[in-house]
Amino acid sequence: MATKTMDYKTVLEFIHQIKIVECYIRDPHLPEPMKSAPEIPYVDVGSRYRKSGELPDSYQVFASGWTELEGAMVTMPEPYFDADLRVLIAARNERALRDLLLSFPREKVGFFYCAGAWTLNAISEILDGHVMPCREGYFTTEATFHPIQHHPVMKLGKEDYEIVQTQWSKHVWDEVQESGHHACYMDEELCAMCFHWEVAQWRNEVHGLQAVRDFERGYAESVFSSATAEVLDMGRLATCTANLSNDTKFIRMLQRIGYRPFYRVHSYLGMKRGSNCVIAPPETFFSDTRRTRGSRNPALRANLLLRVKTLLCLSFGLWCR
Repeated sequence: MATKTMDYKTVLEFIHQIKIVECYIRDPHLPEPMKSAPEIPYVDVGSRYRKSGELPDSYQVFASGWTELEGAMVTMPEPYFDADLRVLIAARNERALRDLLLSFPREKVGFFYCAGAWTLNAISEILDGHVMPCREGYFTTEATFHPIQHHPVMKLGKEDYEIVQTQWSKHVWDEVQESGHHACYMDEELCAMCFHWEVAQWRNEVHGLQAVRDFERGYAESVFSSATAEVLDMGRLATCTANLSNDTKFIRMLQRIGYRPFYRVHSYLGMKRGSNCVIAPPETFFSDTRRTRGSRNPALRANLLLRVKTLLCLSFGLWCR
């Protein structure tokens, strides 16, 4: 089986390079900053750890290879989803992949982020569980953007809290005023809202689509187009990352206004076969209760949906800094 290693810097750089090969979707319209340093979350612990070569004590690192490193796996406590461990796994070949999977601890539920769709067959053979929705990132530039403006959109300021009070607490609203908030507000009803924030001097994240009254009537396209246009007018790239591939209405809306994919990360929820535990099919992707028999980690049960919502709204920009 694979062995534990303390050579974190080598392993993290290996995972980073495999991630670029397996997850990055090259597009001729991508600007140079994205081509030279693609921003792909999930199959990575972040540039801060990769540069320092240090990891928290709760992380474990496994390596596989004969004369050179051929596969690597990092496990850590799962902070958000219905699992015991979050697992980042990347390999050059199936032998190394299987070697790593056999080292995964028994009776632990893992949420695996996988570099490459080809890994899922081997994972499904060794683990008992389910393929989960991919995570995808999208971008648009002035050359690819096709705005759709079915409805008038207003730019929201701090004084407009009453419009969004069903979606935001007053405390959070006051803290995010540096973001650009756009809303369709018709007949005294919020029909959709969207916001963007700075990730880098050359890029803003356009995200936070909320309160869409009807996806078929163009509210989503209108607010997303308005927020995106504002970012492009600033001379920056507009990105929308961390999307679930099974959120088809949202993904189709992105594609209609000219957003294009630049990464895709596959995922799997499961545990080693023969662990005498059964993984129940997830009713929803985000769960506030543990659905795994035999699991004894109640600390992860509380407030998951609230924490995930906060993550989606605020922390993707921080991760990429």
